[in-house]
Amino acid sequence: MMFRSATLLGSVFCAGLLLGLALATWGRSAPVIEPRVAAPATEVSTTDPQPVASATESSPPAVAEALQANIAHLTRQLEAASAARQQLQDELSLVKETVQTLEQRLDELAESEPDEEPPSPPAARARQSDTETLIAAGFDPDEAEYLVDRWGQQQMDLLYLRDQAIREGWIDTPRYEQATRDLRSGNGSIREELGPEAYDRFLFATGRSNRVVLNSIIDSSPAQTIGLQPGDAILSYDGSRIFSFRDLRTVTTAGEPGQRVVIEIVRDGQRLELEIDRGPIGVTLGSRRDEP
Repeated sequence: MMFRSATLLGSVFCAGLLLGLALATWGRSAPVIEPRVAAPATEVSTTDPQPVASATESSPPAVAEALQANIAHLTRQLEAASAARQQLQDELSLVKETVQTLEQRLDELAESEPDEEPPSPPAARARQSDTETLIAAGFDPDEAEYLVDRWGQQQMDLLYLRDQAIREGWIDTPRYEQATRDLRSGNGSIREELGPEAYDRFLFATGRSNRVVLNSIIDSSPAQTIGLQPGDAILSYDGSRIFSFRDLRTVTTAGEPGQRVVIEIVRDGQRLELEIDRGPIGVTLGSRRDEP
């Protein structure tokens, strides 16, 4: 009994000794973990600051590529702006041409409308005045009386022509324009009977416009090239006297385009002769009444 107790005590003692040795060994070999405290976010280290490399210092090729991309982008924008500007200039030129065409058409209508209106029935006093006016302009009494009748007949012929063209459907056609031109200045017309000088006096004496004048000059036009100026009155074109817009349109569209012809003008009371290419002159027109 005593022997068994001594043996048990010895076993317990040996087990405790082995446990102690094991704990001591593990304590020397195990790493010591110390708690770490994070530095405050606002704390700035004052020792050994590390330089931060810039994008230019660290990657020059990337910066060069970025600059080239920007230059290419700006170049494309510049090209697009230039193209848009050219398009606007082309559109502006087209608008100018349209406006000039409309202005010329209005001028033509302003010149032709009075002839298309039915003349008022002449009173005896008005007829006497017309006859006396023609006599004062240098026509003899019989010729003055004849011209008053002849002018009324021509106006009625124009009205009958217009009525026929409307009824038959060829108003505002080249056929109608040619027929009107023949009545005004063709064979048998007052202009053909009198000749240019007497017809000029007849127009002035009866209060009608007898001069085609230049209201404005179109840039880069033949008129600008030869030095025509606003206010110039056209007397003749290639030898043909000019009394109306219709006269000028007829002679500029005749002959060969580009042919050199002489245009005679009056500027500040002086007659001038200039050479111009046959075709559009490049002006806007007006009319006035000048003493021959």
